[in-house]
Amino acid sequence: AGTKVDVCGLACAHFTRRIVDLCLKMSIPFAIENPRSSGLWTWPPLRRLLSRSCVQTADFPMCRYGACYLKPTRLMGTLPDLESLGGGCTCQLPHEHLQGMAVFEDASGKRTSIWKTSLAGRYPPLLCRAVGRVIRRAAPASGGRSGDESPIARSWRRRLGAAIAALPP
Repeated sequence: AGTKVDVCGLACAHFTRRIVDLCLKMSIPFAIENPRSSGLWTWPPLRRLLSRSCVQTADFPMCRYGACYLKPTRLMGTLPDLESLGGGCTCQLPHEHLQGMAVFEDASGKRTSIWKTSLAGRYPPLLCRAVGRVIRRAAPASGGRSGDESPIARSWRRRLGAAIAALPP
């Protein structure tokens, strides 16, 4: 029997595979992010889906988007122009090593420590902006909504309902 973390990770991997399969069947653009070294990329059920010719890959270190650490990362998906997010490190200074604890002192002088890896869990703002630009370029001109339109268009509700109904139990 696997650990609780293993079981949770495998459940997430299965869920991801189901969503990717559905997106491919319904021609819905998607992107998956994980560390480049993640076992998710070599997991056979997902690898088979991601080996299709319409899937793009973008490999990059997080420092490319303003982080002080390297953290090699991969995006894969069918979002048009996803590959444009890839590239290498251009840093002139050394990277922060994500090992051990970082110690902080708050305004009252109380010391707090946190694992450095947990600090690398957030996406750098420059990466968020770059991904947002790729999504904006991929969105259809009619993708916006008018001022009096519901936040979820009726056609989206129908497509979402069909997608949910198509998910296996």
